[in-house]
Amino acid sequence: MTTEKLASNQYPIHDFIRSRWSPRAFAHLPVEQDKLLSLLEAARWAPSSYNHQPWSFIVATHDDQTEYNRLLSTLVEFNQGWDFIL
Repeated sequence: MTTEKLASNQYPIHDFIRSRWSPRAFAHLPVEQDKLLSLLEAARWAPSSYNHQPWSFIVATHDDQTEYNRLLSTLVEFNQGWDFIL
């Protein structure tokens, strides 16, 4: 069962935008490594400024808790709160 959440807009906007929402709750399930690698590959080939593709990614998962905590510690305290497994 999906509940549609509509924005409380003051002026007319397209229904696609009005029904957009961003949850602050995530599943406690890890993203499979092949899906993560596929996502990073797609991001690597995304357009960039002057087509230079200067992408760099830092990834840490709960598979290596030491590295995960190290990466988490680089975030400001507010953003660390997004970690749902602390």
